[in-house]
Amino acid sequence: MADTNTKTKAKEDTREPFAAFVRDDATAAILVPIVEDYGWQKKRVQRGTLENATRALGIMEPPKLLVVDLEKSENPADDMSALLEACGDQTFIIALGETNDVQLYRDLISAGVNDYILKPVTHDIMASAISKGFLAANATVVDGGPKTPNSMCTVIGVRGGIGASLLAATVSWIIANEFKRQTALLDLDIHFGTSALSFDIEPGRGLADALEDPTRVDELFIERAMVKVNENLTILGSEMPFEETFEADPTALNNLVTVLKKKSSYLMVDLPRGLAGQHSHVLEESNDILVVTELALAATRDTIRFLGFLKNVAPKANIHVVVNYGHGVGIEEVSLRDFETSIEAKINWILPSDPKVILNAVKKGKVLPEISKDSKLVRTMRQIAQDLTGFKKRPKQKGKWSLKK
Repeated sequence: MADTNTKTKAKEDTREPFAAFVRDDATAAILVPIVEDYGWQKKRVQRGTLENATRALGIMEPPKLLVVDLEKSENPADDMSALLEACGDQTFIIALGETNDVQLYRDLISAGVNDYILKPVTHDIMASAISKGFLAANATVVDGGPKTPNSMCTVIGVRGGIGASLLAATVSWIIANEFKRQTALLDLDIHFGTSALSFDIEPGRGLADALEDPTRVDELFIERAMVKVNENLTILGSEMPFEETFEADPTALNNLVTVLKKKSSYLMVDLPRGLAGQHSHVLEESNDILVVTELALAATRDTIRFLGFLKNVAPKANIHVVVNYGHGVGIEEVSLRDFETSIEAKINWILPSDPKVILNAVKKGKVLPEISKDSKLVRTMRQIAQDLTGFKKRPKQKGKWSLKK
């Protein structure tokens, strides 16, 4: 099982990037164009069984990412043991099978398999799984390179309606669609969440169910509860009726965050400011925290309070201050210089005002980059996404690889 908790300094990994052993032509036909999209040779997709894969890996160095077909295996969990021993813990393993059984899924994950996908597979499902595996398998980077997978960013606005949710949704979309990373957006505003609205979809009831009972939160439950926006982006939110009171179970929320981080390359959390104290462990788990504010007296006061609070509850997180010029009508109660002096911190990014693009996006039910990908506002949000992740639009790789004999 691939160990994704890698250091940022490591020796160069010279292993082959990918290999697949599948039993049927239909699965191979789906895998080949995905493989070629990464710049890998199509002969990396082999016709073969679990036994063939185990034999091959007994005489060759294991690849970074491996797809193996469990079809016809009478005892898949036990049969995987020899393969897992040959691969060690540095290969990301995706298993394919025909058995739809929760216990089998849990046994395989417990044994060391990273993902189990039910056949017949589809292009979207395999592309998503390989994207996640690709990032995990290539997580070891030198300083200054992309961050390791399972990174988590929490966005919090110091005042209501200040644009934190818009920022969280847009940056999530950019990471998923432009950087091609498996991204999850968790909107913790149970009654007034707008994440689903930003993407013009129904949020479902998955979030409320997940936060009610800690014992229900596992990968299979989350897989069903998440709402899929597109190939690389899923969201978990809620629009609970006003008359229904709700208090999240802290253990359930902690389990939820843990599972989402494991399943995604990047987790974005939209945290309402009123829940910051109650769920400070979410902030503690974050790699980065975006504090969205404005140049107003009340916002200056609350930014000072939040920065002091975050220093205590999330001392290891990178704290970033984002000033939204688009909030209100551009009236500055406090100058930039006085604002930075007051909060005793530098402003990391300033979101320019662009009400026309925002209004157009709302009317059409689309995210900002789909309306105007080169507007100043979108370019700033794209820069935020790049600075947070270290990624840019993914180039195709042109290496020439073949199975070693």
